[in-house]
Amino acid sequence: MLEIIILSMIIIGLCFAIFIKFQMEYSKNRTDTSRYLSIIFTCFGLEMACSYGNLLVSIFTGIINPPWYRYVFVLTFALIMLSVAAEISLILKFYEYSDHKVKYSFLHRLFYFFLVIILSIYAGFTFYRVDFIENGFSLHQINLMLLILLAVIYIPISVIILILYRKSIKGIRNKSLIYPMHVAIFLTSFSTFDRFSYFGFYNIIPDYNIFVLINIICVFILVFTLIFMFIYPDFAESLGIYFSVKSIYLITKSGRTIFSHNFKNNSDNNNLINSDEFMIGGFISAMSSGLEKAIKLKGKINKLSIGNIKLLFNDGENIIGVLIVNEANERLLHTLMDFVNQFEKLYDNESSDDNLGSFISNNRDKIESVIENLFGFK
Repeated sequence: MLEIIILSMIIIGLCFAIFIKFQMEYSKNRTDTSRYLSIIFTCFGLEMACSYGNLLVSIFTGIINPPWYRYVFVLTFALIMLSVAAEISLILKFYEYSDHKVKYSFLHRLFYFFLVIILSIYAGFTFYRVDFIENGFSLHQINLMLLILLAVIYIPISVIILILYRKSIKGIRNKSLIYPMHVAIFLTSFSTFDRFSYFGFYNIIPDYNIFVLINIICVFILVFTLIFMFIYPDFAESLGIYFSVKSIYLITKSGRTIFSHNFKNNSDNNNLINSDEFMIGGFISAMSSGLEKAIKLKGKINKLSIGNIKLLFNDGENIIGVLIVNEANERLLHTLMDFVNQFEKLYDNESSDDNLGSFISNNRDKIESVIENLFGFK
């Protein structure tokens, strides 16, 4: 019993440490990527805090089967299912941001969250109790039928998600992102497996020592997760930026596009960010007819939204920088400002449109190198 008390207290402490650390980073970067990660971390943390807190209450009070155990069990199982749905949605989001098309993506996400409700309700009606009388506590376990059902549903989904993940990272040029991505996927996947084992191990190996082993593995996962967060504190933000940025443009004050760079190299002409009709037609027309007055550019960054696309603006001394992204955050806004400032330093005080054009022609490689470094593509 002592080992369970110690393990439970360590797990709860680690959960709070990870939750606090992540929320500190999340508060700086509220994007789709960080939101999904926040759901995953919060669900795992709450599940473990509730499960092990309930376990400690049973041990210290001597109440083997407290009346609230059923509700805690359903809640914790639902939290694990919700974290799995968020993991799947995050990979789908990366796949979409990598310029791959996902048909009916909203319906996919709706289906996964629908599974959370249905399977949690089913678990609430079919669970059974396992008493470890000699250790002073009891556990609730999902029944064998539900365990098999979870395997039938999620093993094929996991294979598909793994394929989509591999396709998503295949074109990543910033190799420094790949290793932490692999580690993050491994930690979340292994955490999911460990938590499902917690809820269903007795169906396969009805042994108290297996329960202890599951909790030891959980401690190691949490320790490695905390270490990972300290080694890569900006991982979520950097990942969100890499998959979010689409293209960047430099436009003169007279409304002429003098430079463009497409981060994704997508040849799909129907894509908004690659459409000549969009960029050179309506958009540049708006620029030349008085964009400065329309969006009140006064030396600060402004943002426009067109459907799911965000346009970020920064007004420099000689040019206007336009960054097109899927989702905006403060770091992207400041990075665009840094790029405009660095470009104008490279320009070295030349001011006419003609000089700008020739300057860009002669220094395009250097300008693109600045872009790649600033936006994390090197």
